[in-house]
Amino acid sequence: METDKAERVDGYWSRFLGVPASALQNPGVVVTPHAELGDYPGVWFFVRGRAAVVSAPPEWVVELERNLRTVAAQELAFPDSAARVVGEASGRVVGPSFQGWLPARRFRPVTPDSVQRLAESDADPIQVFQTSCPREDWDQSGIRLAAAPIWASFEEPAIVALGQLRPHSEGAVDPCVVTHPDHRGQGHASRLVSAMVHSALSRERLVLYQTLLANVPAVALARRLGFSQYATVVAVRLPRDAVQQGDCC
Repeated sequence: METDKAERVDGYWSRFLGVPASALQNPGVVVTPHAELGDYPGVWFFVRGRAAVVSAPPEWVVELERNLRTVAAQELAFPDSAARVVGEASGRVVGPSFQGWLPARRFRPVTPDSVQRLAESDADPIQVFQTSCPREDWDQSGIRLAAAPIWASFEEPAIVALGQLRPHSEGAVDPCVVTHPDHRGQGHASRLVSAMVHSALSRERLVLYQTLLANVPAVALARRLGFSQYATVVAVRLPRDAVQQGDCC
């Protein structure tokens, strides 16, 4: 199947970052202006073994190339090292994050008991669930009710977890899940992700997986289902005025 080909995930990330696939495979550090990150006000350190791609606002490229002359790619997977490269303009640092993907032949599904894809008529129970969740959990889940279809895990009669396949360019997706705090550790997230991934793979979608490495349960879930880590990402936010000025010193 097409979803088993490593070239597909290589191609996705090379287009996302705006670099040739060789930049993801050959040792060294490549600095490039944002491609699909658009006007993101920060620097992305995308590290894959001894290769790293640093995606930045265009006005920052020259300065970062100078700062990275003596830095090894592997160092950029660590937040302190990434922030040091950016310098005094460094703002909030997010990561390191696990960037995974799933070849179809490696998928290890779990039984999707109590999981179903919801219909528009299920808006009220979705609203009840959203209201019962901590606001921070909901905001960080990545779920957008007005976007792609929603999946749910139930403990009758109530929804206790929601999931969504977040769409990316060229048909790629990654699963987003939020579980009510009172129902964590009961396998709801595993069943939701498994059901959504099965649906995506059956349509030959490229399935990605993104979570912080510090989120140990989420990383363990990914690995149980067969995901492999493709890269590590550290993101360093920049103040808006620093982005406009392109001054990192």
